[in-house]
Amino acid sequence: MKENKRTEQEVNELRLDGAQVPSSTFNTFIRIPLQPGACDEESESVMLNFTSSSPLGPLLRNIVAMLVWLTLSVINSSMVHTFLRHSLFYENPRYIMFICMVINDALQLTLVTALYVASYIFRKIHASVCCLLIMKAVLTTRFTPLILAGMAVERYISICFPLHYSHMCTVPRTLLLICVIFVLSATPPVTDLLVTLVKEPPSFFHTAIFCDHSLLFRDRSIYYKNCVFDGTYLSCVALTLLFTYCKIMLTARAASTGLASVTRARNTVLLHGVQVGVTPWWLEMLCCPGRTPLTQP
Repeated sequence: MKENKRTEQEVNELRLDGAQVPSSTFNTFIRIPLQPGACDEESESVMLNFTSSSPLGPLLRNIVAMLVWLTLSVINSSMVHTFLRHSLFYENPRYIMFICMVINDALQLTLVTALYVASYIFRKIHASVCCLLIMKAVLTTRFTPLILAGMAVERYISICFPLHYSHMCTVPRTLLLICVIFVLSATPPVTDLLVTLVKEPPSFFHTAIFCDHSLLFRDRSIYYKNCVFDGTYLSCVALTLLFTYCKIMLTARAASTGLASVTRARNTVLLHGVQVGVTPWWLEMLCCPGRTPLTQP
């Protein structure tokens, strides 16, 4: 603290002398909060200083993010257009779940890009608007692994129970499965909002904040609740992929001749496992396991 005060005093003296002080100097002041209640303001100020440290770097990153979003949006739009043009896809549960995943990923990419650009342009936005964006982003992020598990189960049924496939994997049941996955994905953000409504005063949603999940949903119980949700969801997804892959492998070995459909199904389930592995939700659990809310008990 003494060094920070000394540095601030030197900067003020340079200002009085008419010297030019680079703007990055003022963004290096990271103050350690002495009181637990000051943690929110301190962390938010550090985030704001981080985003405004160098103007050229964030601008270039925003341009790259927009170009990536535009490129992937064109690809996703072409796949949706192809699906809508051929009515044969409407009767295939596999393609129905696939197009739902494509639309979900497109929406997730749009929301994440909007949050990234908004944090650069506005720095702080209305808490209610941030809540809407964060909840949709969390929902779409959790939707992807679950729909991949559903697609793996569909491949497992088509290979291991080919005679019952037409009765077990129907369009109504596929739509019902998608609705169940949507409800499971919406449960964590909805409970986050309910806990915040109980813990925070109503005036909190009328303030301007830096749009970040930990700054919006600050109660410590939300962190532990999400750990339980994420651990349960991802364990179920991982076990489902492992079970379906092993069953398909056993079916392929039991077949007298190498079936191309079995090989494709095995590769498809393996690809779904890779997709789950690179999901941002999974990477956040692995890379940031100690991330906790800012509110102290």
